[in-house]
This record gives sequence, structure tokens and C-alpha cells, in this order.
Amino acid sequence: MKTIILHSKALNNFLVFETNKSESELIEHLKVLNFSEEQVLFKELIFSSDLESEIHSSHTYESNKETERFSAVLKKENDGFKYIGANRGKENIKQNNITLADSDNVSGISGISNLFLAICQLMFWLVIIASVFIGLKVSIISGVSIAVGAVIGFGLIFILGDLLKNTVEINQKLNK
Repeated sequence: MKTIILHSKALNNFLVFETNKSESELIEHLKVLNFSEEQVLFKELIFSSDLESEIHSSHTYESNKETERFSAVLKKENDGFKYIGANRGKENIKQNNITLADSDNVSGISGISNLFLAICQLMFWLVIIASVFIGLKVSIISGVSIAVGAVIGFGLIFILGDLLKNTVEINQKLNK
């Protein structure tokens, strides 16, 4: 789909369309429409002798249609033309548009989460070794209790850390 701007220098106004048609096909299609009395400005523009068309974007999709329309309207208004349509589109600030500085911070989080998981894994094995030592020297029940607590506690930490790491990696892939 394309975002096409139709404008007239003599009338100093313009319209924006999203269509799969070529510029000439769009103009021919609009010329055969029956316009109501409220659409006099549209009719004047379409039948204007100096009607010009320009493709604002040739990569318009349902997901960015409103943003492309908004961008086209702003562009022509900055050129001094008056928009005569009702739908100006919407400025869409995408959630996954991350600046370069933010992207570096996300990479830092990924590195920190990997370091955190490595430290937790080291601590886990130290606690397991300590629980075996306590089980042999002090009491088997104390050693088993410490080992079970370590498995449950560090297991939760590993799961949450892995979720954080995977979430960061998915966000990095989406932002590329």
C-alpha cells in the first residue's frame, strides 16, 4: 500500500490517501465519485487543473497507516498547504523504538544477568559442599535440610535470572 498526497497550488489545499492504486488510477477513481454538498472542497481539489500527486510512502501497512498519514499531513502543512480531510492520522510512538543509549543499557543488563547467574551457580555449589560437610560432621538431618533449602532457594533464583536474561535477549532481537 502507498500513502499518496493530492494537492493543488492554486487552491492551496491537499488530501492524503492510503491505496494500492497508482497515482493516476486513484485520481481517475476519485473523478467518477459523486460528491455531496459538504464535500465541495474535495470536488474542487480533484477537478483542479493543477492537481498534483506525490507518493509520500510506498511502504504503508495497516500497522503504520495512521503514522504515515500523520507524517504526510505534517509535511504538506509545513510546505504551507491546508489539509481539508477529517482524519489527520496519529503520531505513533512505538514502544520498541529504543535509542542507541537505551540499547546499550539493555546489553548491560544482559551481561549483568549472565554474571549474576554465574555467581549464583558458584554460591549454589559452595552451599551444597557445605551441606555435605555439615551432614558428615554435625548431623545428617542438618546437612539434608541445608541442601534442600539451597536447591529450592537457588532454583528460584536461577529460574528468575534465566527469565530476565531471555526477556532481554528477546527485546534485543525485536529492536534490531
